[in-house]
Amino acid sequence: MTRLAILVEGLTEEVFVRQVLADYLMTRGVGSYSIQLGGNVTVQGIVLQMQRLSHSFDAVTSLVDYYGFKQKRKNVSTRAGSSYF
Repeated sequence: MTRLAILVEGLTEEVFVRQVLADYLMTRGVGSYSIQLGGNVTVQGIVLQMQRLSHSFDAVTSLVDYYGFKQKRKNVSTRAGSSYF
């Protein structure tokens, strides 16, 4: 079984992972583990945590909404393909 760490911002994302994604992923041989980052998320913080977790899991990803990002740009386009970072 593949062990997948999912970095989540807070409780809402953690509940989504546990109640929606976990069952789906399990049917495909993937065990998911949600790990809360807390509020005021930064890209650098996510990268650091992913690097740390990459040694303990087969794969690492994140589920963070834009609202929780610290130091986000103002007046950024939300068109598909636009970059926030």
